[in-house]
Amino acid sequence: MPQDGPKFPAIAVCPRDSFSVVQAMAGLEAASPRGLESGYFERLYIVDSNGDRWRVARVETTSARPKGPFGKLIGVQLFLSPPDRPLLAEVADDLCQLVDADRDDLYDQFVTHEELKLLFRSAPTIERLIAVAANLGEDP
Repeated sequence: MPQDGPKFPAIAVCPRDSFSVVQAMAGLEAASPRGLESGYFERLYIVDSNGDRWRVARVETTSARPKGPFGKLIGVQLFLSPPDRPLLAEVADDLCQLVDADRDDLYDQFVTHEELKLLFRSAPTIERLIAVAANLGEDP
């Protein structure tokens, strides 16, 4: 049976930028002007709780003007391509690359970069990988 969209929670991964765990598409429906201009959404993909990867096919701005922590943002609607099924190791490797590029130490809040990468690589399931990403390695 075809799926209508990602099953949440999910990991939103933007190669060469960042990752986050999102609980719904609404968590991805706002952008800064810089985010729109940078190609962030063109690189973004979502790996859902089923292990499916959804790539952003196109982005359209909306009339919404959500408030972010630093002011008003631009509302966006994401249109996703049909999902494919990456290997769990491939997703873990993408997350590890982002941890390696973490100049601001954003991802070492609870464990070191090396410990976090080990947790990503040793996650036996997508559910566990999402949990590790959500808590940055801290035991919930």
